[in-house]
Amino acid sequence: MYPREINAVKKNWRNVALRFGLCYPSLYRVGMSCLAIRLLYELLNSWRDVACERFFFEGEGPLLSVESSQPPSKFDVLGFSLQYELDYVNFIRMLISSGIPALACERTSDHPIIVAGGPAVTANPEPVAPIVDAVVIGEVEPIIDGLVDALKLGDRERVLEGLSSIDGVYVPKFEEPVRRVWASSLDDAPHAIAQVIPLVSADSSFSPIFGGSFMLEVTRGCRWGCRFCLEGYNYLPMRERSIKAVERILSEGLACTPTDKVVLIGSAAFDHSRFEDLCEHIVSLGLKISVPSMRASALSERLAKILVKGGQRTIAFAPEAGSDCLREVVNKRLSTSEIIDAAKIALDGGFRHVKLYFMIGLPGESLDDVKSIVELAKRIADLGFSAPKSVRLTVSPFIPKAHTPFQWLGLEDTASLRYKFGLLRRMAAKDHRIELRVMRVREAVIQAFLSTSGREAAALMIRVAELGGSLAAWRRAERELGISIEDAVLAGRGVDEPLPWDHVDVGVSRAFLVKEHFKAMEIVRENESTRA
Repeated sequence: MYPREINAVKKNWRNVALRFGLCYPSLYRVGMSCLAIRLLYELLNSWRDVACERFFFEGEGPLLSVESSQPPSKFDVLGFSLQYELDYVNFIRMLISSGIPALACERTSDHPIIVAGGPAVTANPEPVAPIVDAVVIGEVEPIIDGLVDALKLGDRERVLEGLSSIDGVYVPKFEEPVRRVWASSLDDAPHAIAQVIPLVSADSSFSPIFGGSFMLEVTRGCRWGCRFCLEGYNYLPMRERSIKAVERILSEGLACTPTDKVVLIGSAAFDHSRFEDLCEHIVSLGLKISVPSMRASALSERLAKILVKGGQRTIAFAPEAGSDCLREVVNKRLSTSEIIDAAKIALDGGFRHVKLYFMIGLPGESLDDVKSIVELAKRIADLGFSAPKSVRLTVSPFIPKAHTPFQWLGLEDTASLRYKFGLLRRMAAKDHRIELRVMRVREAVIQAFLSTSGREAAALMIRVAELGGSLAAWRRAERELGISIEDAVLAGRGVDEPLPWDHVDVGVSRAFLVKEHFKAMEIVRENESTRA
């Protein structure tokens, strides 16, 4: 079923002590675009007595490992990378379809240990707490040795006790507070070198999102502090790899990984102190380069020309809001004039397409703020992005995330969100240069529910998984269980209320988040007073 691959590892199970199933609850092409999967695969297989094989969720057919076509039930451990809340149901479907009980309390020594990690569960592990046996809170590199040792203990209870003694590992059964673990130095942290590349054409359904590329992580975390951003608060402090370390990783990686393209990874990769020099070095080697997203204020004339020379044809910015006053509310610290200037630099540098990411439903948002999204897109198109669909807008509802200053807010009323999306569609439809893509409101409701819920979400998710995981399955499960997730996500919380994730310490104090929350609300009041 799966394609042939470069750098795949297949071990003889008779020679190993631990069989680890590395699971990504989405398509192969999506999972193989995740650097965490590539890194964990290489790290785990670096142990002689550990066999790590991968699982992806294709939505149909039997669930079998890529390497040896074994079912999940044959493995000692299943480790799930949960990058997004909307993947939770697929995670449960993978268990159910494999004959593994979804609830941890129903599993025995005959079943694999279920471990999860990733940004979504680092911020709030409680929705999946009744399902998983353990969650890695934060970054796995500093504790990978201890994890493997604990997982080799064999007996389920001994494994869980061993895992619970490791910093950064949360075992829901014991309900103990946990503190995020993180790599203090990226230079000392391992990086995936012999990265798996599928031998497929670019138009294949198995081709990763970035194609057959070498993924190069240059930074981790972000220093800008946007008040809505999960990664901005859950992955502090910002760290960067030295140019020496990056060049070493690139040299070793390309010797093992046959590709002519490098994708730079990092939520704020553009903030690397030697970013332009790094990009120029990559291009000077005759390689193509891709930077998934840029901060508008970080784009220079030199950098734009380097990226175009490296084969990048589309530049992506994230203004988040169409107006300066609303960007001040979210602490974006980016002006409309800076965005326009960056678009002009991109155009002069040779880019012919630009992507812009926005949110609606932010606190204090007016209809004028919503209209300003398309108005900004038109101003950018007027610079010379004149081809059809050369300015591509992606607009999503604001969704509250744990351990951010906006964690107490509710989702905006769904009727209001749909009206705003309709307004944007009508405005964008009049301009052939603009392409508009929006997130479905119902998906936003589900994501908001999963990002801000406690353990009560597990029973609903399990029922949704049993019903097939569709949007219709969510509605049926809500009716059966007498739950309205929309009512839950619209309500919001007071800053003095206990939160399901209070026992998770990500390194940012509640007092700081409260302070930032009230700063934003004060700006909202000032903006409303000015409009009045």
